[in-house]
Amino acid sequence: MKNLIDLLKEKLVIFDGAMGTSIQKKGTDSLDLLSRECNEYINVSNPTFIMEIHENFLKAGADIIETNTFGALPYLLKEFDLEAQAESINRKGVKLALEIANAYNHSDKPRYVSGSMGPGTKLPSLMQISFDELYYNYYLQAECFITESVHLIQIETGQDPLQMKAALKAVLDVKKKYNADTPIFLQATLQENGQMLVGMDLLTFINTFKDMPIHGLGINCGTGPHKIQHLVKILSNYCPLNIVVLPNAGLPILKDGVLAYDLTPNDFAKYCLDLVTNYRVNAIGGCCGTTYDFIQALYNSTNGVSPLNKSTDGVPPLNNFDGETPSVHIDGETPSVHLTSLFTSQEIKTLPAPLIIGERANVNGSKKFKSLLTSNDWENMVETCVKQIEEGAHVIDVCLIHLERNESEDIATFIPLLNKTVTAPIMIDSTSFTAIETALKYTSGKSIVNSVNFEHGDLEVIKYIELCRDMNAALICLTIDEEGMAKKKDHKIKIIKRFVDLCDQYNYPRKHIFIDCLTFALTTGDEEYRNAGKESIETLQYIKENFVDINSIMGVSNISFGLNPKARKILNSVFLHECVKNGLTAAIIDASKIIPITEIADYELNLCLDLIYNKQALDDTLIKISELVTNSKDETVILEDLPIDEQIFQAVVKGRSSTLQDNIISVLKEKQPLEIVNNILIPAMQQVGVYFESGKLQLPFVLKSAEIMKKAVAIIETHNQSTQNMLETNNPASLLLATVQGDVHDIGKNLVQIILENNGYKVYDIGVKQTPEDIYQGIIKFNPDSLGLSALLIKSTEYMKETLIYLKLKGISIPVICGGAALNQDFVEKELQKVYDGKVIFGKDAFSGLSFMRSSC
Repeated sequence: MKNLIDLLKEKLVIFDGAMGTSIQKKGTDSLDLLSRECNEYINVSNPTFIMEIHENFLKAGADIIETNTFGALPYLLKEFDLEAQAESINRKGVKLALEIANAYNHSDKPRYVSGSMGPGTKLPSLMQISFDELYYNYYLQAECFITESVHLIQIETGQDPLQMKAALKAVLDVKKKYNADTPIFLQATLQENGQMLVGMDLLTFINTFKDMPIHGLGINCGTGPHKIQHLVKILSNYCPLNIVVLPNAGLPILKDGVLAYDLTPNDFAKYCLDLVTNYRVNAIGGCCGTTYDFIQALYNSTNGVSPLNKSTDGVPPLNNFDGETPSVHIDGETPSVHLTSLFTSQEIKTLPAPLIIGERANVNGSKKFKSLLTSNDWENMVETCVKQIEEGAHVIDVCLIHLERNESEDIATFIPLLNKTVTAPIMIDSTSFTAIETALKYTSGKSIVNSVNFEHGDLEVIKYIELCRDMNAALICLTIDEEGMAKKKDHKIKIIKRFVDLCDQYNYPRKHIFIDCLTFALTTGDEEYRNAGKESIETLQYIKENFVDINSIMGVSNISFGLNPKARKILNSVFLHECVKNGLTAAIIDASKIIPITEIADYELNLCLDLIYNKQALDDTLIKISELVTNSKDETVILEDLPIDEQIFQAVVKGRSSTLQDNIISVLKEKQPLEIVNNILIPAMQQVGVYFESGKLQLPFVLKSAEIMKKAVAIIETHNQSTQNMLETNNPASLLLATVQGDVHDIGKNLVQIILENNGYKVYDIGVKQTPEDIYQGIIKFNPDSLGLSALLIKSTEYMKETLIYLKLKGISIPVICGGAALNQDFVEKELQKVYDGKVIFGKDAFSGLSFMRSSC
């Protein structure tokens, strides 16, 4: 049987359609109640039912069928008391698919099985679940898939890159355990704004995962093929791997009083054909709403169509299909390589160079930052990082090594805060393997690990290489070996070659390598270090000429240790200029303490060059440099320069709280508490809502703003005893939240709760799988002012309708907000509103709940 990856080089591969939709269309009358609520349980309760669905897709022309395991993670199955059966449900799901695929396999049309790994219901980037818990859940699935010999593993419908990293790490570890070569695809689900739920856009998603040991990237779910041309174009232009596209059967519409999708099978096939004939797509199929008739139409329309400019080695062609030059190849150069955060990409080889790595969030180099850590002032530690980005840092170096503290525990507290707040990528700076591993479990993007060296031989280095390869991080190697720190160029080069050879041996990408050539202070007067700057610069030249793929990095300010601050600024700036001119990729430096070379007088410049290249008598040169001064100043506009009301307003909008308490106390001397809330805090949150709606502000920042809002109110209440519970008095409304019967998804519901509670509302969350009677009893118990109902699945929308009918019969008419991926405004306002006496509105997103409460209560 032909290897699947080889087949992707030859033809357009067709995936199957939606398992959940197919189950509903087939009819669930023959299934027991548990099987109707948990589709994955059908694998063991009624295997023939699932095999018939697989068979229909194979008859329709699918090359690949996906296992019925999308929601078969143990923590999800626990909702149905099926956690103990997780392994049997997953194994049975694979066996059923393999059995029917083998029956239809033919030399002219081989059939394959893909192990489906869904996203679960909790977001690790928002700290709703730990990396380790997700990892162990996915490990069980991966072990079932690989030991049962699936042909592909598909980590799909990704809404959080950190969740996908946990799944991928589990798969890679199982592959290593069983020496398996099973291919892996990753697929993101994007919202209307082009971002994953937590805020990562498609290009950042590509840049985060494209260099990992996987075989394909793509998108699935979200919307139909007629709405994703711009996204497929981005994939085609920027993704160097196989591309898979699995859209829905269009957009949800109201049809005969029931939610359906707006594309017919022929419409779906036509739009998919447009995608594969205009862009580089290796595999295509269907997601929500696409039953076997959709796949039949897709197969008929694309049969015989050859993908444009097929990739042969995972590298895309040079030409694009819209007359543009793709970013993956520019004039024959090596494809660009990026670091990423949860929100943005940062190209490593910047133009102009260097990549600036902020150094102030390092307890070893900053007394102020160390003091913040000692006092557990996490907010101002985050603020330190944010300010460095505002001053020009591309990456933030974070070092939390403190002899009197537990580094791993501090990392577990600080890195998640940084991950969901800071837009720049992170460099994790530690001498502890455990601390670095912990940090990588809390970073959603591609970070840098600082660092490794050969002081203890090859085995320690290999351990770091494998960690960074599988956890998606660049790695710095210091030019240190068993003989100590390399001072001479030849010694440095020997270590560089040794490290590169090991990286090649363990399949670690050269483009993720950073070499720290290490420089030493020229200010000690020690004869041994007179050529330290020169030796480092010559090593940079060697790397540039002999290892074009790898990167170089240096702590530039080491060169000036011991000089006065003004002289250090000049010498650091000149040394940085010389290093960049000779190939330096990245510099660990305080961007606010570097000045352009054009602002340095010729006399000062030449004096520094004499010192760096050891051209003059050392003592005389040092004396003259120590007398240098500079008139440069920091022009950065800071929050504290604004009027105090605007400072508070911007503190909420930007999610910044370092001066919040002092500002609130100060403004209370002039304004009444409710005046502050109504005229500053609430308008600020309204502005946050505007930014969120327009896509200018991602979800984690919205939640941070909500936290600042709550903190501001708490400060007002603390300093004004007469205003205790003031916000609750001002906004006395409460909301009962529930996910309706048959649905265990609660991500959106949880976000609504966070935003509302942080704005002073009372929220009663009664959980998932709530029957109409459960919800009615919740209303009787808590007497809420409003009700929030959530549903992710199409089938759940009918349960939502039944709930409203039941509540009407019980005489309930409080306002209701209905939200979830399966809903649209038309269905809510027409079908749901007409069965309920009270007000019913559509909750488009998590922020809609706040607007709803303000307008309805």
